Amino acid sequence: MILTGCQTPLKSNALDQSIEELPITSVPDIPDLDGDGVLDDIDECLETSKHKVVDVKGCTVVIEGGEALEMEFSGFFHL
Repeated sequence: MILTGCQTPLKSNALDQSIEELPITSVPDIPDLDGDGVLDDIDECLETSKHKVVDVKGCTVVIEGGEALEMEFSGFFHL
């Protein structure tokens, strides 16, 4: 396999950055006060409790199926 088209500049600014700098994060102008992942301007159920499955309107979804339901979580944590 040949990797073409990827070159690093002779002088990189990445080496000049401090490790202690915090990453820049984006905060939306519209809040999500109930923490369900749906912004408040389109959330039709504003008091959904955290850790609930919600639809695109922010309302709790009832999932039937028992053992047929599988979920996977992948988390990345800064050490």
